[in-house]
Amino acid sequence: MAKKCPAEMYLSTREFDEVKAVPDGAHQPRKGPWYCEYPAATIHFQHTAVVQLVKLANPDDEADPLWLVWNDDGRRSLRWRPGCLTELPSDDVEDLLCVLPAGHGGGCDPDQDNEYQPSAEMQQTITDAYHRMVAILTARAMGCPTVPIRDDEHAEAADDFARWGELDHTAHCPPDAACHQAAALSAAGDEAGFQEFIDRYRPPSL
Repeated sequence: MAKKCPAEMYLSTREFDEVKAVPDGAHQPRKGPWYCEYPAATIHFQHTAVVQLVKLANPDDEADPLWLVWNDDGRRSLRWRPGCLTELPSDDVEDLLCVLPAGHGGGCDPDQDNEYQPSAEMQQTITDAYHRMVAILTARAMGCPTVPIRDDEHAEAADDFARWGELDHTAHCPPDAACHQAAALSAAGDEAGFQEFIDRYRPPSL
């Protein structure tokens, strides 16, 4: 699979309002990020991404997509443009069309996945950051009376969490405190009981 152009862009507030105002829009509007549809190997002087499609009562009718078009020098616009109607050979997809705009330069591109895929290292960094945030929110939900974790997503909460992790809750916190009970289960080696207990305090999602 050919790599996509890594250029990304967010809609401005004005552009987002324009996308939201499209009658019968087929997609839930979002500001982004939007990634360029062009393959990385294709010479292209403008980046472009489809930011809205129009639902038509008759599925056989065609409607031009709304494209966000931008240049590296900051110029940008929203344009209704037809897509390339070149049908491409495929054993898996019937009537597979090129995903680029009509009149594009270079060869046609069937790859609809224009979502940027981070490297393994970056993915691990993202995963680690997510787990740290879940741990901080879980600890905050326990409401430790000795080391409360401030309601902040950045340095203060992380510093509080570090002190919270170093504290012997069984010695310093009341017996009925959630942090004391979690620490007691952990110290006893009851991994299943510890996991079941802290799951009550885990945020359902971030």
